Amino acid sequence: MRVLGSVCSVVLALVLSSCAEMAVGDVRVHSLFSTPHIEDIRAVIAANPNGKIYEIQVTSPSEMLVYYEPIRESIGYATVRRINGKWVYVDRVIITS
Repeated sequence: MRVLGSVCSVVLALVLSSCAEMAVGDVRVHSLFSTPHIEDIRAVIAANPNGKIYEIQVTSPSEMLVYYEPIRESIGYATVRRINGKWVYVDRVIITS
């Protein structure tokens, strides 16, 4: 059991250390991949058709989720995709109970 606990601790530490987090202005940015390019984050913020962005979660090199309130309190998000080299807001998901 001690070995399993140690292995789980090491794996968890590796996973958490691989997450990138940064801020662009007042917007927090999270990524499970390598640190996203600052130009891409700025382009997503500039293309925003809705309210103030609170957080951005990078889900792939060509997709981001934009939250207008903290993720843990969020009732929805907007999906942004890179299409023909430009960042485009493609849909907005609203979560209801």
